[in-house]
Amino acid sequence: AGGALVSLIVQHYAADGRRILALDRDPVTLAELTKAIGVVVHAVDLADPEALQAAVEAAIPRREPIALLVNAVGLIWNEPVLSLKGARFSVHTVESFERVMRANLTAAFVTATHVAGRMARTGGGAIVNFSSISAGGNTGQSAYSAAKAGVEGMTRAMARELGPLGIRVNAIA
Repeated sequence: AGGALVSLIVQHYAADGRRILALDRDPVTLAELTKAIGVVVHAVDLADPEALQAAVEAAIPRREPIALLVNAVGLIWNEPVLSLKGARFSVHTVESFERVMRANLTAAFVTATHVAGRMARTGGGAIVNFSSISAGGNTGQSAYSAAKAGVEGMTRAMARELGPLGIRVNAIA
């Protein structure tokens, strides 16, 4: 969840009478989404499979289908591979690289695979993963670009694997 685009998506589906489950690590982001009627929110780390499963099962009965997942996860991160600080070069930290991968790629993977399992058991559905034009590589965004390129590759692989099960998988940038 999060951002103006996600709010518009939530409002669109809520106005259409659909029930919506919004998941995000940030309770402040979720608070904005509760204004739409029929939206259930849960604060959860989407990269944590057990926490995600618990949140989904608490909100949606096990046998109830999930028709659509809008996988709008992300953390935009700017950190050059090398930066000059004084007379020394500073390198992009592994900690921030891993944090960006977890927020952008791992969370998308965990959420999509969990929901795909439910979709496969209940007749199919659609998964839309958010990527970025940065997937092609942006100066100063090596971690973010790599994560979003990973989302695009993951989306292609999932589309091939899940299509025969009636699950359509696409990405938008």
